Amino acid sequence: MKILIFEDEPLAAERLSNLIFQAVPSANLLAICDSVETAIQQISIQTPDLIFSDIQLADGVSFEIFEQIHTKCPVIFTTAYDQYALEAFKVNSIDYILKPIAPEQVKNAILKYQNMQLQNKAEIAQHLEQLIQQGVFKEKNYRTRFLVKKGDRLIPLLCDEILFIFSEDKVSFAMHTSGQKYILEYTLDNLEEQLPPDMFFRANRKYLINSISLTEVRIHLNGKLKINLNFQPEKDIYVSRERSSKFRQWLGD
Repeated sequence: MKILIFEDEPLAAERLSNLIFQAVPSANLLAICDSVETAIQQISIQTPDLIFSDIQLADGVSFEIFEQIHTKCPVIFTTAYDQYALEAFKVNSIDYILKPIAPEQVKNAILKYQNMQLQNKAEIAQHLEQLIQQGVFKEKNYRTRFLVKKGDRLIPLLCDEILFIFSEDKVSFAMHTSGQKYILEYTLDNLEEQLPPDMFFRANRKYLINSISLTEVRIHLNGKLKINLNFQPEKDIYVSRERSSKFRQWLGD
């Protein structure tokens, strides 16, 4: 089984590829593409049996790939956003997995692909329509608060009062609007999946920022963006050139 992965987050791509090999040890991973441009290039030169695709890529949304190049290859979408389910239905989608992804979801999606190989497109479309009517694509519930420890006390920490979250020596800290710093018992990858994406953005491997804390964005060298916050951390925060397009979309540009 020849597989392409479209995912712009390296850690997420690595985890997904591991889950695929757990489900199908003999799978042939052709490539991992982090952008619409590289995905189109790969489809042009490769003939995959199956595609796993995130919705948001480094330079746009993955639907642009299928608008620009025709392929009959089935697609399994893996995303943190549920609102694209109907759009995915139109581009050979056979499943739609909401992050965080469980091993059983990948295994079941691949089994679904294998079972559907002998079915025609109308049957697949009918199956997906039934899933939508059954409410499979329900709105994801994001965190609104954390319970954090401060000395011998447990304190409720509201997410809309967190200016930013950063990782230091493999420990995650939340900076509160009061200037207090609290330890969160999760990795930044876990927190990115738990927090509302319209409020928090993963600027880089070290920082998750809340839109309420953003005061200024400066264009830096090589297409990077420098972020200034109303409670500036000790180190400057940069958004890479690859993620700058997604960051602009997040800001409503």
